[in-house]
Amino acid sequence: MTALEIYGIMRCIDYVCTMPIINSDSIGMIGLSYGGYFALHTMAADERIKTRYAAGFFNDREVYDWSDWCYKGSALMFQDQR
Repeated sequence: MTALEIYGIMRCIDYVCTMPIINSDSIGMIGLSYGGYFALHTMAADERIKTRYAAGFFNDREVYDWSDWCYKGSALMFQDQR
């Protein structure tokens, strides 16, 4: 799902870069929550994005326990074990 969303964002950047008022050498991206997630991943995939701001937070999963998207085994990499 992430790859599909990033593909869509990159196609939007293609379109925006055709506009004469856009400086395609100075593309930035900002995101809150999952927008920040996609900003980080899209910047890694698209060299046109020169800067990004991702707003989010770390939490204690023992206090805030809800199902969410995750990469298999990611909790082990970040010492977020239950």
